[in-house]
Amino acid sequence: MKTKDRINTTIIVLITTMLLIGGVLQAQQGPPQQGPPQVPNTKQVLKMVDELSQELELTTEVESKISDLYVAHYKAMEEKTKAGRPKREEMEALKTKFEKQVKSLLSKKQQKKFIALQKKNASKRGKQQRPNR
Repeated sequence: MKTKDRINTTIIVLITTMLLIGGVLQAQQGPPQQGPPQVPNTKQVLKMVDELSQELELTTEVESKISDLYVAHYKAMEEKTKAGRPKREEMEALKTKFEKQVKSLLSKKQQKKFIALQKKNASKRGKQQRPNR
């Protein structure tokens, strides 16, 4: 009888320990990011433009102009988000203006590639923002 009680007690202790460890591990994951994404720094912007340049086969002159547009766009985004959460319409207008400026520097062929890249990146972002539960 004592052996059976010891086994039962051991099983209960093991189950309790496993539940506690599982709870601690779950708590360390943290909540998913909410709100607007973090504004990239200059180094990250230059990397994005470099990748875009390779994909669209940009000339050095166009790459430089697009780089300036990206830096200005993200600075404007940062200014809008500093004062708190901006209105969705403001951010959409900022994005639309930026995209028009970039497209104005591209050939028709490059514009098509640019649009395709935007769609591809948007689908990637959508997958990253959804927590796997």
